[in-house]
Amino acid sequence: MHDTRTVALSKGAAPWSYRRRIAELCTLELDGRRLRLANCHLAFDDADERLAQAEPLLARLHPGTFVVGDLNARPGGDVLRLLLGAGLRDAWAELHPDATDTDGVTKWRSRDLDDRPANRLDCILVPQGYQVVTATVQCAVDSDLTAFRRLSDHRPGAPTAHR
Repeated sequence: MHDTRTVALSKGAAPWSYRRRIAELCTLELDGRRLRLANCHLAFDDADERLAQAEPLLARLHPGTFVVGDLNARPGGDVLRLLLGAGLRDAWAELHPDATDTDGVTKWRSRDLDDRPANRLDCILVPQGYQVVTATVQCAVDSDLTAFRRLSDHRPGAPTAHR
C-alpha cells in the first residue's frame, strides 16, 4: 500500500465525536498497477451536512480514484448527483439499469433482526476508464442475513471492474 492518508470531511467536529466524518485514501499496487481508493462514511442524519462532506472529498481525490463506502445517500439524491457529475459511475446502477427501489438494497430500516434491508445507501463508485463487470449485494438466497446483522446494519457488496 502506498500514499495512505486520512482526510477530515466534517468541519468543527471533535476527533472523538460520532459526528466526525473522514475518508481514508490509499493507493494499492495490484499486478504492477496502481489503484486509488477512497473509503468514507458520510453523515446519516443531515442531508446538507452530507453534501458539505462530499465536496471536500471530491476536492482531495486524484483522477482515477474509486470511491466506496456508506454514503448515506439514496440514488438520485444531491450527494450522488455531485459525485456522478464529477465523472464517477455507480457500479450497481450501471449494471442494473432496470432495478427497482428494492433491488441492491444494503441498509436495514431498523434494528429488528426480522426486518429486511430497504435502502441502498452504500455505493461503489468507479472512475472513468474502467469497465464494471459485476456488482453484487449479498441477499437471503446467498446466505443467512442474520449473520450479517450481528456484524453491521449494512449488507456486504462487491464489484468487479477492469481497465
